[in-house]
Amino acid sequence: ADGGAHHAPRPTDGPEVWSTDLARSVPSAPTLAAGLVVAGTRDGDLVALEVATGLERWHAPIGSTVRSTAAVAGDLIVVGGGRDLVTLDVTTGSERWRQTMGAPVESAIVIEDGVVYVAAAPHLFALDLESGAERWRTHVGGAVIGRPHIDDALVLVERSPALLALDRQSGAVRWQFETKSFVVASPTVAGPLALAGTHTGELLALDVTDGDQRWRYRTNGAVRSTPVLVGDALLFGSRDGTVYAIEAKDIVDEEPEPASDD
Repeated sequence: ADGGAHHAPRPTDGPEVWSTDLARSVPSAPTLAAGLVVAGTRDGDLVALEVATGLERWHAPIGSTVRSTAAVAGDLIVVGGGRDLVTLDVTTGSERWRQTMGAPVESAIVIEDGVVYVAAAPHLFALDLESGAERWRTHVGGAVIGRPHIDDALVLVERSPALLALDRQSGAVRWQFETKSFVVASPTVAGPLALAGTHTGELLALDVTDGDQRWRYRTNGAVRSTPVLVGDALLFGSRDGTVYAIEAKDIVDEEPEPASDD
């Protein structure tokens, strides 16, 4: 949003469908939910606009600047404002619960299987989605900027210059790997590997079970994109202006080669 205005272009030809001036700036990305565009503002409101018309459906006071992108599960939307984590009914904007986290909530919020995962430095929290009750908190030693990745048994987070794997049920640290460079993209898991890009231009591949390094794939620019597995190729981009593809069958090798053009 530019200067607080939300624009909706048509998906086919690009002309604008509607524009709504919120009269205040929007510092985080909006979220789509239940036919609504939901955006947080710098002056501490969460605003819901109808996707079709841009008309305001509801707005709710969060209390502080909303810097985190909201997460949605079912009829609930969760957002951070200042030191508070707030959950609201996505259709009405009515507040369900609010938890004070002890530090600003500025990282991505993830909801998985009824659990909210959120960072408020120097901790990562797991909260019950319905009640807000704390399931666990883990001291990770600093700010978590990227989006936590939730695997079957692990929560993978960057806390630069380190990558940590936490037990999903207890929050206990399973392993920690010192990356020696800032991790500038959200980590992910592909098969047996935990993957993360670094500011110094490397894609790191670690054994997801113990954190041992399998390989480093070097590029000529910061790797700011999260790798994604598409068909038979692992794709990621670099600030050197290149999109790289590694053949999926090779990602467990010591030194994988780029995928061929054949």
